[in-house]
Amino acid sequence: MDQKSLELLKTEITPNFSHLRQALETIRNEQISNYPLVILSEYPIELGISIFGSQRVGAYFYSVSTLEELATKKIIQMDKVEDFLKIYNEHEADLCVFLIQASGGQFIFLPIASLS
Repeated sequence: MDQKSLELLKTEITPNFSHLRQALETIRNEQISNYPLVILSEYPIELGISIFGSQRVGAYFYSVSTLEELATKKIIQMDKVEDFLKIYNEHEADLCVFLIQASGGQFIFLPIASLS
């Protein structure tokens, strides 16, 4: 993702970050997963738990999910889970975002400090 697109993504997420943070903290505090993540999709999807219902907020539909769900649904292949965990753990201070666009999906780690 180029720098301009990354800045646009941060601009989209920042006004909604407090809702996202609360949802991710709930996932951790309720011991659902140690690997929560945010899903932003250009179109409605049946993945994770929707944050704002079925409404698009800005350019995206917002959901939260976990590594476990993505592995179970084979979005992350089981043989790639260890690789994903390594990268996830290297980005402890970042927000893990699974961005789904017409061109495909990608994982992005955004520094939390740049969103609050």
